[in-house]
Amino acid sequence: MLTNNDRPTALEREAIARWGRIRDACQVAVFHYAQSAPNLPAFSQPARERVISVGEKWTTAGNSLAAELYDGRIGYADYN
Repeated sequence: MLTNNDRPTALEREAIARWGRIRDACQVAVFHYAQSAPNLPAFSQPARERVISVGEKWTTAGNSLAAELYDGRIGYADYN
Protein backbone atom coordinates (compact mmCIF):
# COMPACT_ATOMS: atom_id res chain seq x y z
CA MET A 1 0.00 0.00 0.00
CA LEU A 2 2.84 2.40 0.74
CA THR A 3 4.05 2.14 -2.85
CA ASN A 4 0.61 2.06 -4.49
CA ASN A 5 0.15 5.43 -6.16
CA ASP A 6 -3.07 4.38 -7.89
CA ARG A 7 -6.08 6.63 -7.58
CA PRO A 8 -9.42 5.05 -6.62
CA THR A 9 -11.65 3.71 -9.35
CA ALA A 10 -15.34 4.62 -9.50
CA LEU A 11 -16.22 1.43 -7.60
CA GLU A 12 -13.57 2.16 -4.98
CA ARG A 13 -14.88 5.72 -4.60
CA GLU A 14 -18.31 4.27 -3.80
CA ALA A 15 -16.70 2.09 -1.12
CA ILE A 16 -14.76 5.07 0.27
CA ALA A 17 -18.02 7.06 0.50
CA ARG A 18 -19.81 4.19 2.30
CA TRP A 19 -16.86 3.74 4.64
CA GLY A 20 -16.89 7.49 5.36
CA ARG A 21 -20.56 7.44 6.34
CA ILE A 22 -20.00 4.48 8.65
CA ARG A 23 -16.86 6.07 10.12
CA ASP A 24 -18.72 9.35 10.71
CA ALA A 25 -21.55 7.59 12.54
CA CYS A 26 -19.05 5.74 14.72
CA GLN A 27 -17.15 8.92 15.53
CA VAL A 28 -20.35 10.72 16.52
CA ALA A 29 -21.20 7.88 18.89
CA VAL A 30 -17.71 7.93 20.41
CA PHE A 31 -17.81 11.70 20.97
CA HIS A 32 -21.24 11.50 22.60
CA TYR A 33 -19.99 8.71 24.83
CA ALA A 34 -16.81 10.59 25.76
CA GLN A 35 -18.74 13.72 26.61
CA SER A 36 -21.25 12.02 28.86
CA ALA A 37 -19.52 8.91 30.13
CA PRO A 38 -20.10 8.87 33.89
CA ASN A 39 -18.59 5.40 34.00
CA LEU A 40 -15.11 6.79 33.29
CA PRO A 41 -14.28 8.23 36.70
CA ALA A 42 -10.55 8.08 35.97
CA PHE A 43 -11.03 10.92 33.47
CA SER A 44 -11.21 14.33 35.03
CA GLN A 45 -13.19 16.92 33.07
CA PRO A 46 -9.99 18.59 31.73
CA ALA A 47 -8.60 15.21 30.66
CA ARG A 48 -11.89 14.31 28.98
CA GLU A 49 -11.87 17.65 27.14
CA ARG A 50 -8.31 17.03 25.91
CA VAL A 51 -9.25 13.55 24.68
CA ILE A 52 -12.25 14.99 22.84
CA SER A 53 -10.13 17.78 21.35
CA VAL A 54 -7.51 15.34 20.07
CA GLY A 55 -10.27 13.11 18.69
CA GLU A 56 -11.84 16.03 16.85
CA LYS A 57 -8.48 17.00 15.30
CA TRP A 58 -7.83 13.38 14.30
CA THR A 59 -11.32 13.15 12.79
CA THR A 60 -10.86 16.36 10.80
CA ALA A 61 -7.49 15.23 9.46
CA GLY A 62 -8.82 11.77 8.59
CA ASN A 63 -11.88 13.17 6.84
CA SER A 64 -9.70 15.56 4.85
CA LEU A 65 -7.42 12.75 3.69
CA ALA A 66 -10.38 10.54 2.82
CA ALA A 67 -11.90 13.39 0.77
CA GLU A 68 -8.62 13.88 -1.10
CA LEU A 69 -8.44 10.15 -1.82
CA TYR A 70 -12.09 10.08 -2.93
CA ASP A 71 -11.53 13.06 -5.24
CA GLY A 72 -8.43 11.44 -6.74
CA ARG A 73 -6.14 14.24 -5.55
CA ILE A 74 -3.96 11.69 -3.75
CA GLY A 75 -3.26 8.00 -4.26
CA TYR A 76 -3.36 5.17 -1.75
CA ALA A 77 0.32 5.58 -0.81
CA ASP A 78 -0.22 9.25 0.08
CA TYR A 79 -3.34 8.35 2.05
CA ASN A 80 -1.36 5.97 4.22
